[in-house]
Amino acid sequence: MDIIKIINRVEDIDLKITDNLDKITLAVSYFSKKLKQNFGLNSSQLTCLYILSARNAVSLHDLSKETYLSPSMITNVIDKLEIKKLAKRRPSRKDRRKILVELTAEGKKTVEKAPPVLRYKLLAELSKIRHQEKEKINAALCKLISYIAFEETAPVLNKKAAKDLSAFKE
Repeated sequence: MDIIKIINRVEDIDLKITDNLDKITLAVSYFSKKLKQNFGLNSSQLTCLYILSARNAVSLHDLSKETYLSPSMITNVIDKLEIKKLAKRRPSRKDRRKILVELTAEGKKTVEKAPPVLRYKLLAELSKIRHQEKEKINAALCKLISYIAFEETAPVLNKKAAKDLSAFKE
């Protein structure tokens, strides 16, 4: 890839797009830093707490799918939440081989005090937009992701997300 040729072909709109992506990255980074400072949690941990608060008990597999985190990452997140006494594991009553995760009383208190995860804040804002506009935003984001998502990122994305992205690859 010849960077000089690419730079010479860049249009103002290209720079605006990449600048806006940088702003998104900075906003996520800032939110994560403030969350860690104020609550001692990272975004993945808080997201799991919100999911657990919405449902009584969730399997590690379902948490992994819902958060787009690998099973090993979810295990790590839940380990840390257990150390902080915010969540606990227990065997399923229906199938004792299946492990479920649920909030502790302390975890419930933390969710009540915690700020909304950026994902949920964005969902609230998106709910105000017409469906047609959301479709355009989604298509544009999927296309952008396909430009930067490489095979090396596949383990990070779950199968559904990888399938959605494959529709945009040429």
